[in-house]
Amino acid sequence: MTADFGGSPPPRSVVVVYTIQDFTVDANPLTVTLNSASAGQTNVTVTSQNGFTGTIPLSASVNPSTGLTCNLASPTVNLQPSGTRGLSCTGKAGTYLVTVTGAIGSLSHSVVITYKVQDFVISPSPTQVTIVSGSTGTTTITLTGQNDFNGNATLTASPMAGTELIGPVPTLGASNLILTIGVNASSTLTITSVGVTPGTYFVTVNATIASPTTGRLSHQISFSITVTPAPMIRIPSTLSVVAGSTIRFSVNVTDSDLSKTVTLTASGLPQGATFNTALGTGTFNGILSWAPSDSQASHDYNVTFTADDGHGGVAITQMTLHVNPRVQTPPLLSGSQYWFLGLAGFGVAVMTPLLLRIVRRTVSKGKTALLSNPDL
Repeated sequence: MTADFGGSPPPRSVVVVYTIQDFTVDANPLTVTLNSASAGQTNVTVTSQNGFTGTIPLSASVNPSTGLTCNLASPTVNLQPSGTRGLSCTGKAGTYLVTVTGAIGSLSHSVVITYKVQDFVISPSPTQVTIVSGSTGTTTITLTGQNDFNGNATLTASPMAGTELIGPVPTLGASNLILTIGVNASSTLTITSVGVTPGTYFVTVNATIASPTTGRLSHQISFSITVTPAPMIRIPSTLSVVAGSTIRFSVNVTDSDLSKTVTLTASGLPQGATFNTALGTGTFNGILSWAPSDSQASHDYNVTFTADDGHGGVAITQMTLHVNPRVQTPPLLSGSQYWFLGLAGFGVAVMTPLLLRIVRRTVSKGKTALLSNPDL
């Protein structure tokens, strides 16, 4: 600056120095990748410029506003000449922009940090499994990565606590999977209900994935297994019939699940027997008819009845049909083949010539007898 007042002495100059003070806000790292079970950390640093001093209030805002929660280690920082505060965030899968702002007076500066939260979803399909007691059912367990989550997965399956000895038994087709970016991983879960009492049970599937970027993450799901009773067939184990006669008997089927239609069939029928396939719900009958011939007498025939509900419930029962020969009536003898015997006190009897000798012995002992032959 130069001042000129005219005349002498000569003009003189003075230099005025303006010092502009300020501060900056920065973060390291500017991008944080984490999984949903951990906290992502970054350090926010406020640095003085040109000797700026004071206590700077800090605030953090998140966009989108839901899904991620952030906390600053301290809401203020003292410039000496700089100060650093930690920023920790947790949340569910998604990408978020976190803006940290330092403001004092008319001065305000910000830094934007990107938070990338990764996760995975474990899901069964179907979500509910219904099987018939004594049969098996399946469901597919699928792992789906979120926000590029990937890694080596380990699966386990177990019955609900307390039902290990009485409930359905779950078995995984594959327990070690690889989850890659953009590609699902899956395994088939087989449920076996042999010897299981009908009812509702629960199975738990646990999945743990070790990510090379964000570490280990575990999730588990539980879903219901409904075990329904199998159809029941009621018939005697053995049935006897006389050759030449006709039998007609009912094969009784019962299924307590009225939503299922049961089909009753027969196999191994002997020649001449008929049984029409029967369909029904609840309780119904099928009819077997048969008139065995004399050539089928003195033989056993095994017939198998099958009741199938179309959902894995099958009842198989066998019965034996035994054919007795028909009773033969003795033929009447001609007049020359029998004698009428009259004995005092014995009434009348029919005797053949073979027995006549016995009668004669009786007469010889002093009994009075009358022997007659109509042909004589």
